[in-house]
Amino acid sequence: MKISLLRPAPPGPSPGAGGLEDLDTLARALGYAGVLGAPPETVSSEPEVRRRAAAGRPVLLPPLAPDRERRLVALYAAVSGRPTGERVAHLRDLLVADSDEEALALWSGTGLCGGRPWFEDATDADLNVFEDSLVLVGSVATVRRQLAALRARTAAREVVAWVYPGRVGRRALAHSLALFASRVLPGLGEA
Repeated sequence: MKISLLRPAPPGPSPGAGGLEDLDTLARALGYAGVLGAPPETVSSEPEVRRRAAAGRPVLLPPLAPDRERRLVALYAAVSGRPTGERVAHLRDLLVADSDEEALALWSGTGLCGGRPWFEDATDADLNVFEDSLVLVGSVATVRRQLAALRARTAAREVVAWVYPGRVGRRALAHSLALFASRVLPGLGEA
């Protein structure tokens, strides 16, 4: 599975976290695909997914209600003729800690995802951002379950992980990224 990190702050040093170069060095040392300094354009409408699939262009889906996300991934596969999940990335907050409580406490100090508007627009009253894997936030076991659910639902092959180096702090972020790379992914059969 390809994992890229998204650092939403502008380039340059972040208090307690180092600059973009520092995060990029850490990410590459842990085996991540790299760090994006600006959010790529997300796509959440059927007509735009259809256009991009027909043109062979990849899409980045924001956190969406599970049924809608599943439909968009299936639509891309049907129009493009590619296997389900191929060339479709999923934007998710990523924060792994030693416990669910610690992860939630750290995550609540962030911007709570560039995906917050998508959560608020969700029409499903029973939507749960944790159980529905709209975020990858929690302990190793919790994030492993969230990622496995996302993969089962969408055949996800790529995640763009939204991280908050300036708000979480370098030590907590480094620990989170190390846990994800060394314990979450291998637990899913990823190396």
